Amino acid sequence: MKKQIVVLEEGTPGKMSFGVSERISDDSLNEFFGPLRPTSDPYLKRIGEQGARVVRALMAINGVTEVGIRPYELEVTIGSAFSWHEIIPQVLRVIKREVFPKGKIDIRNKALYSKEPLPKLAWLSLRLRFEKD
Repeated sequence: MKKQIVVLEEGTPGKMSFGVSERISDDSLNEFFGPLRPTSDPYLKRIGEQGARVVRALMAINGVTEVGIRPYELEVTIGSAFSWHEIIPQVLRVIKREVFPKGKIDIRNKALYSKEPLPKLAWLSLRLRFEKD
């Protein structure tokens, strides 16, 4: 199976989804709000070890306020003072490290509800920054 991440722009400025081609959660849908608290532990157990690692790593990114996780998708919400141009590469690094630690990954950008995807030059610079790290 092809290792793939699809970045879905949802039309809401502070929210973006990241589809992945491998299962990352053992449960249907869970949402986590930052900062994580001990009361989150039972829900982290429900999504499995890998999903819990992904959620913890994403919530540790400065600016991330909420993470939703489904079996093949992550939904990330950021605070209004933060930029996706800074956060997308960090999210991609987490997914690469926790979901696809070895091998090449195909990364695609797809507009879901917004009129246009990220401008090509901005997307290319994000991708190059991610691939350099």
